[in-house]
Amino acid sequence: MEATNVRVLSLIVGSLLPLGCGGGGNPVDSGGDNDQTGTPTSVATTVTLSPSALFFTTFGETQQLTATVVDQNGATMSGASVSWSSSTPSVASVSTTGLVTAVANGAAAVTATSGFANGTASVTVDVPVFQFQSVSAGDVHGCGVTTAGAAYCWGGNS
Repeated sequence: MEATNVRVLSLIVGSLLPLGCGGGGNPVDSGGDNDQTGTPTSVATTVTLSPSALFFTTFGETQQLTATVVDQNGATMSGASVSWSSSTPSVASVSTTGLVTAVANGAAAVTATSGFANGTASVTVDVPVFQFQSVSAGDVHGCGVTTAGAAYCWGGNS
């Protein structure tokens, strides 16, 4: 092939390559956008829970956690999807909205996750073993009924 034909063929092939890559754009998305509008995509980098610690003194008691999700630019991502989990659901359960319920005595960690970022709140459940719902006293003795329904009496029996 002559040098002139090689140059023409190179020119034709070189000008057709961008058409095969989606209309002349760079085939590698280096702009950080996934919606093809040029707007950078927000990526969750931090999840902060409020409050960061919960303390329960009654079984069945509930408290609401709130997750704040922040992106790579430090902006709050309102409406970001958050999933919730408890390290020990037998101690503290958590709903899909972040409502924590005390189940049994012990400690747990509740985690909120958004993308690859997560935040954790500590949970302590410390319900007294004998929690009386009613107590009555006589001259020489007293009786009480626990929240579990058990009756106890103490004092003189003469």
